[in-house]
Amino acid sequence: MKLKFLKDVELTVVNSFNIETEKVEETQEKFSKDEVIDVDYFGNYAKSMDVQFGDGSIVYGLEKKLFVIEEWKGINMKTKLSNVSYKYGAPMGRRNSIPDDIIPSSKLYLEKMRLNGDYDKGGAYWGYTQNSYIYRATGSTLTEEIEIFTRAANRQEAKENLRKLTNLPLVFFR
Repeated sequence: MKLKFLKDVELTVVNSFNIETEKVEETQEKFSKDEVIDVDYFGNYAKSMDVQFGDGSIVYGLEKKLFVIEEWKGINMKTKLSNVSYKYGAPMGRRNSIPDDIIPSSKLYLEKMRLNGDYDKGGAYWGYTQNSYIYRATGSTLTEEIEIFTRAANRQEAKENLRKLTNLPLVFFR
């Protein structure tokens, strides 16, 4: 996965550990704001995670408030809508998927959905309300996809609605 730092940080990086002597070799490494690093995670906790670099070095307890996930392998931020139309009709709208492990600095892709009449491309019925649109925010946590829908007059109102729905005032949008 790729992580982008939100501010300049200095982290303790464990370069090696000798099991027999329990000797730890650590270095302090600095990372700049907006720097993107490629890591694998192996520990995911409420406010931190443990990550490993390609060379095997490790950072334990990396605080989630220090970074945003730029790319998570396996998740396409702009996924297609699932087909929900049926022989006997369509559901009213779609369910939101807001995982428990969403973090305050999450980045969501926000799009204004194109409707065919009152239906989206996957067949869900949204109804008509003058001067409003359906917006869809997608993204991912470390374990699940995020998909949230809201009706709004414009993009700014959609962002405000989504921040209220996620209860995260710092969620960012692309």
